[in-house]
Amino acid sequence: MEETFMKINFPSLSLLPIILVLACTTQKKLLEPNPELVKKQSQIAVPVPIPIGPTLMEKKEAAIAKYKGSHERKFDLLHTSLELKLDHSKQLVHGKAQLKLKPYFYPQDILELDAQDFEIHQLALVEAGEKKALASRYNGQKISVYLPQTYQEQDTLELFIKYTANPEAVAEGENKLFADTKGLYFINPLEKGGKPVQVWTQGETVHNSKWFPTIDAPNERATHDLKITVQDRFSTISNGTLVKQEKNSDGTRTDHWEMNLPHAPYLVAFALGEFTKLDDQWRGVPLHYYVEEAYKEGASRVFAHTPEMMTFFSEKLGVPFPWPKYDQVVVRDFVAGAMENTTVSIFMEGLNLDKRAAIDSEWDGIIAHELFHQWFGNYVTTESWAHLPLNEAFANYSEYLWYEYKEGRAAADLHHIGEMESYFEEAKEKQVDLIRYDYKDGEDMFDNHSYAKGGRVLHMLRKYLGDEAFLGGFITI
Repeated sequence: MEETFMKINFPSLSLLPIILVLACTTQKKLLEPNPELVKKQSQIAVPVPIPIGPTLMEKKEAAIAKYKGSHERKFDLLHTSLELKLDHSKQLVHGKAQLKLKPYFYPQDILELDAQDFEIHQLALVEAGEKKALASRYNGQKISVYLPQTYQEQDTLELFIKYTANPEAVAEGENKLFADTKGLYFINPLEKGGKPVQVWTQGETVHNSKWFPTIDAPNERATHDLKITVQDRFSTISNGTLVKQEKNSDGTRTDHWEMNLPHAPYLVAFALGEFTKLDDQWRGVPLHYYVEEAYKEGASRVFAHTPEMMTFFSEKLGVPFPWPKYDQVVVRDFVAGAMENTTVSIFMEGLNLDKRAAIDSEWDGIIAHELFHQWFGNYVTTESWAHLPLNEAFANYSEYLWYEYKEGRAAADLHHIGEMESYFEEAKEKQVDLIRYDYKDGEDMFDNHSYAKGGRVLHMLRKYLGDEAFLGGFITI
């Protein structure tokens, strides 16, 4: 490699002192401040730095992180068979579940089930009547079942799970003050004081997986049957039809309920207690009202308009009541106003009225609301909790429709104003979209936006479209 050097010529050493003096003099002049320049600079306003907020990309990433879409369907739950025994003193559920499923579309070799705070005793694949143990992983909330082969869309498998459920358990990180997520509630289990012993369920949104294993999502639909063993003094009420009652040698009784029409898992329900049953009917559909004995005479008045409501809504919607029976049960300490479980609505104890108090009963609104859910919510169900107003707004507006029909436009409008004010009061602190995918959890959707505002939006659409177009649109379901 050839190296090249640059030739440098240095000035004469005799000139060096002069150069250094000039350099120092020039540097000194440059460093001396100019008074006029300083004065002008001090008069110039210095802009205040503007804080830089999140970038558009950061905003989009945050929105994506909060997004809650529909449950991804990997398996189709076809049927669930349950056998339950309740331990009142320990508030436990001893259960056996047999689930029939098939891949929803793509081949699958892992099945994930919701099962909150369970103790799993046995998990097996059922083939030709035999149970074959399966490998699984359980984190206290979900069971990952490792299947022995890859199942195709046309394949059906049956899974058996023996378990103990503990509805009283609180998951790590869950707010212990929020007690409305138990799924199943023991009322006065130790029989202390004057309160009756009861057990009832409340599955919405994702709380039924606190007492039986399932795919706990609103876009899942399946049939089921339930065998529940209870003390012989108790009545049981559940979805569908009571097909058999069998007394056992130990003084207990096993009731077998069958629900042969598919519905969402959160709508599976039962209630247990010492109830009195009042019988009614609508066009051959059995109707029953379950209350404590002391409120039997009042109940006949509280629920008296149920058959008329069924006629009214069936005609408005163009679809007759779509289920085999309809029960209404009033329980103690319910965590909400009421719940529209398929074929069996459960109500808070405020509807427990004696004969005298029932004269002034004003519960038609809530009774109409839960009944209307048997169409909007049960017969047609939202795909995800982001779409909850498609359930609740229509049920909310059914109250207006009923009052308009039964009591006149003035009474309906008064109800309308009350609901509108409820929404406006909430909107002082909370403003969100009706359909929203960034909710904190499913419970956050149950607000006056989904209910009261949703109902008022429907009223606005009715005024805009006219009755013929608006009410005629119901028939499209």
